[in-house]
Amino acid sequence: MTITVFWQPGCTSGLRTKEFLRTHGIEFESVNVREDPQAMARLAALGARSVPVVARGDAFVYGQDLAAVARFVGIEADLQ
Repeated sequence: MTITVFWQPGCTSGLRTKEFLRTHGIEFESVNVREDPQAMARLAALGARSVPVVARGDAFVYGQDLAAVARFVGIEADLQ
């Protein structure tokens, strides 16, 4: 199932989340919520209220917590 990262320009957490996933070889769809007219509706349907969000199907985690992101995508990451 596809992993999607919802983010917005200027958000350092969003940049960190995307870089974290790339560094660990995790492919994802990148959705800029300011450019995609359906993005906010998609987030609302998930129940998410802020970005960055890492989503898969109907499940999501907030990207600010990289340990939660790692668990969500099924990788082990040394976040020390």
